[in-house]
Amino acid sequence: MTAKSVELAGIDGANPLGFLTALGTLVAVRQAGEKEARLRWTRTRTWTPVLDGVSTSDHDALSDALARALRGCVVSGDDEKRRKAAQRESDVARKAVQDKKKEIRQRGLSRKDREIAIEPVTRNDRTRIGKRRRIGHGRS
Repeated sequence: MTAKSVELAGIDGANPLGFLTALGTLVAVRQAGEKEARLRWTRTRTWTPVLDGVSTSDHDALSDALARALRGCVVSGDDEKRRKAAQRESDVARKAVQDKKKEIRQRGLSRKDREIAIEPVTRNDRTRIGKRRRIGHGRS
């Protein structure tokens, strides 16, 4: 199989977002199985990224391969149930924090006293969120 090149003419490499788009495209192309893909730049009206080392020069075939790679994998029913349960728990906790902050604001405290009263509430919320994230990633 002979390596081909694909010019990504729609991406302006002179623009920082275009530059990042080209880098992201390279990462996605490699994830799609094009392990030898490289990125270079040509000077046209602006800097244009070119993918080298890909198996096709057909834009449609490359787009299809990228779409398949970016589609991801199916999430199991159990994982989706756990995600929904964690989301509900997070929503309930976030609402409780908002309600507590509102109750503190309604006390008529000075700004400094209000900040002092709210700080433990927000600290506890950050601690709870951190613990949930560690549990969710298999750490305890």
